[in-house]
Amino acid sequence: MKKNITYLCMAAAALLVSSCTQNEEITPTIENEGRVPVLFTAKNSAVLETRADGVMGGGENIGISMLPTEGSTEPVINAHFKSVRSQTETSLVPTTDAYTIYYPADGSNVKFNAYLPYDGTFSETVTWNFVDKKGEFFYTATTEGDNNTYNKFTGAEQSVSLAFKHELAQIRIFVNSTDYTIDGSFSATISNHPSSFTYNIATNQFTQFGEKIDLPQYTVSGNSLFFNVLPEALGDDNIITFHVADGVSFQATLTPPSDGFKAGIQYEYETTLTATKTEGTFKATLETLTPQKMDTLTSEEVQVEP
Repeated sequence: MKKNITYLCMAAAALLVSSCTQNEEITPTIENEGRVPVLFTAKNSAVLETRADGVMGGGENIGISMLPTEGSTEPVINAHFKSVRSQTETSLVPTTDAYTIYYPADGSNVKFNAYLPYDGTFSETVTWNFVDKKGEFFYTATTEGDNNTYNKFTGAEQSVSLAFKHELAQIRIFVNSTDYTIDGSFSATISNHPSSFTYNIATNQFTQFGEKIDLPQYTVSGNSLFFNVLPEALGDDNIITFHVADGVSFQATLTPPSDGFKAGIQYEYETTLTATKTEGTFKATLETLTPQKMDTLTSEEVQVEP
C-alpha cells in the first residue's frame, strides 16, 4: 500500500512539473506579443560621408526617431543612442532600456530619421547655435527613399543601416603676409551668417534661425582659419574681415562656387595681405575628390577711423 502511495505521489509531482512547464511556455513575453526591437547599425564610414575625418570612433551620442509611413502609428521621437565601433559596421545601441525602439505591434511600416550629436532639450526640433558649437559638425541620416521596408516582420532578419552625412560645410583660409605677423593672434569673421538653425526631427528639414551675425572662426591653426557654416546661408553678400593688427583690417568678398556652397565640402581660400593690397587665389576641394578650380579672391585694406 505504501508503495502504491509513493507511486501516486510521484505521478502527481510529474503532472505538476509538466503543468508548470506548459504554463511557462505559454506565458506571454514581449516578443510573442509582437514587440520586436529595432536593431540599428551605421555603415562603414570608409564608404560613406560619415565623419570629417572618415571615422566614426564609437561613443557618439545619436538621436533616432521612428516615424509612420502609413496608418496612425504613434511616432517615437528622439530616442537616445550611442555608437559602438567595429571594423565593418558600427552598432547603435540605446543608452538605457527606456530608449529601446520597438516596431509597431500592428505590423505597419515605419521609417527612421537620425542625427548627431544628440540634443535632449527640444520640442520636436533641435536648435544648433554656431557660436556655442565651435568646431563641431552636424550629421543626419534617414531611411526615407532607401527602397527598404521596415516593420516587425522584417525586423527579425533586417537591421536598419543608417548612412550619416554632413549637413555643414567648412571654410578654410590660408593667410600669408610679409607686412604683418600671421600667427595664432590674428582672426576673421564671415558677415551675414545666421547665428543658428533648427532641425526638424520628424521632417528632416533645416530652417535658418536667429539674427544674422559676423560669424567668428572657430580655430586658428598656423596660418589657417577655419569656419563651419550652413551652406545654404552663404551667397554673394558674405564678406570676410581679417583682423591682423591693432587698427588694421582687411576685407574680401567670399565668392561662392558656380553651383553654390554644398554640405560636406571643405572650401579652401588663399590670400596674401600687404599694406596696400592683397591678391589671392581660391579653390574648393571636395574632401578626397578632385580639386575644383575657382576665381581669384581679392582682399583690400579697410580704413579704420582713429
